[in-house]
Amino acid sequence: MNLPIGHLTQKGITTPDDTVRYIRDIRQREGVDIPDIPSTCLISYSDDLLDATKSRFSNTPVNIGIRKRTDLYFFRLPNGNRFGMVSPQYGAPMAATLLEELISMGFQRFLSFGITGHIAEDRPTMNVGDVILVEDSISYDGTTRHYLPPEQVPKADRDVTNELKRILKHRRVPFRAGRIATTDAIYRETSALIRDAIGKGALAFDMETAALFACAEFHRKPIGAMRYVSDIVLVSEPRGRWEHHDPEILSSLMKERILEPVLEFTGSQ
Repeated sequence: MNLPIGHLTQKGITTPDDTVRYIRDIRQREGVDIPDIPSTCLISYSDDLLDATKSRFSNTPVNIGIRKRTDLYFFRLPNGNRFGMVSPQYGAPMAATLLEELISMGFQRFLSFGITGHIAEDRPTMNVGDVILVEDSISYDGTTRHYLPPEQVPKADRDVTNELKRILKHRRVPFRAGRIATTDAIYRETSALIRDAIGKGALAFDMETAALFACAEFHRKPIGAMRYVSDIVLVSEPRGRWEHHDPEILSSLMKERILEPVLEFTGSQ
């Protein structure tokens, strides 16, 4: 279905500003003050990385949900750096909804990180635990096209990406910069879809990045993304093959390869 003419250039009647005012009012009636908003917000699609950060640094949680609890954590590092961090639900619609509200709250730049499934024809070119520094994302989801025209590929902010590249190289974290694909339907990753994505240069599939990039670009806010390979999908066999791996090993790798670079990023402006 094509979207109506003029849709991309018009403001929404429903706005995140109204929602944020409502949330602030509810929290105020509950006696909860929302701290001053720092510049950077981390969007973590890994509870393990959020829990690891909470265990190391002082933080103040604030529920920014209305009907479903969503805790936004405000951190202060020993060096004085402040940042927000949230671990939202999976999926492009919720990714864009949350980002809209975080922008309305006053955050100025964003970094998203989490898992992704590497895709290949018959031989994978990446291993579990490998890091992808996402440069852009092709869209198979339904949310992205509400922010950008279908012919426009959602991109990460160049300055954010260059800073992440510098940090990863300095820390000697192996990574691969490139494109991923975003889908709403994880269990509809068919051979036809995967081959189409591979043909367009995608290294992996996730469920959020295209929508996050598109929303950020629409609002002219800088955003970057890092993903680590959690599983591998191969399409060459008659029914394809989906390779899963030990979550404990994966958790250890992502704390080493993702968390420390992310924390360093919060101090770079």
